[in-house]
Amino acid sequence: MPEKPSHQNLSDTRGNGLGIAFFKFCLRLLGLRFCLAFVWVVAAFYAMFDRKALAAAEPYLRSRFPQDKRLRRHFHRLITSQGRALLLAHWLRTGHKIPRTDVNPENRETLFAVKAHGFIMLMSHVGCWQATIPRMEGFNQNVNLLVQENQNAALGQLLQGSRYRIINNKAPFGGLLECLGALERGEILCVMGDRLPSDSPSQLTLTLHGRTLRIPEAPWLLAARCGVPIFPIFTLMRQSPLGIDYIFAPPIRVDYHANRKPVPEDYADALNTYQNLLESIIDNEPYQVFHYNT
Repeated sequence: MPEKPSHQNLSDTRGNGLGIAFFKFCLRLLGLRFCLAFVWVVAAFYAMFDRKALAAAEPYLRSRFPQDKRLRRHFHRLITSQGRALLLAHWLRTGHKIPRTDVNPENRETLFAVKAHGFIMLMSHVGCWQATIPRMEGFNQNVNLLVQENQNAALGQLLQGSRYRIINNKAPFGGLLECLGALERGEILCVMGDRLPSDSPSQLTLTLHGRTLRIPEAPWLLAARCGVPIFPIFTLMRQSPLGIDYIFAPPIRVDYHANRKPVPEDYADALNTYQNLLESIIDNEPYQVFHYNT
């Protein structure tokens, strides 16, 4: 069965004020590297006692490791990776820098070549995906983010410049009119591609290693209607040396010329390309893909 849309992300219900204050204190006193290592200890607690989180991660982990019985071991590594991603996101949010590398820079140059006409940047819940947002400061272009209502506060802390605008998916028509206006102005529209917004009426399905996800139709519909490319970007974390690899995938175009509203079949080839990209990340970095059933 396809995964049910999430009304509240798992990370929204994990952690408490004391734990967050502890890590903030450790960051100031002992530095980022110590905290990144100490997350392993905290994650062990979740691996042993947080049954709800384990159940939420189980469908993804079983699809990736179908023959492996050591589910808690994989869950521990997954939670450790997510904890490190949250620490790095906080580190960036407070004005610090992290070494970064652009992978496939030729695709990044293609992105700059079309940016005057607007394009869709497709993020995924991979690695420290929050680092995509400060990375866009170098594009020197207005950026619009279509986000869920419960992400506004966290994203707002990341947006320090005046070139960012949040589009709430609770706006009329799910924010599509605002998204259309941004693309017509030649701006960047940034959308999360692998998680369905709460109560979204427009959705598509994606199959990853036999596991079916419901994903938002919005980026694919806008790409078809506006004739703009979709640029997937993935932010993988490196431990040694510490840093983030920004993987710029080749642009995806929705080949659509009919005089009617697009139907799921019109997106098939484009979705297959995105599916292959995600499966490649899952194969190579299984603990940096954060797909939960909640």
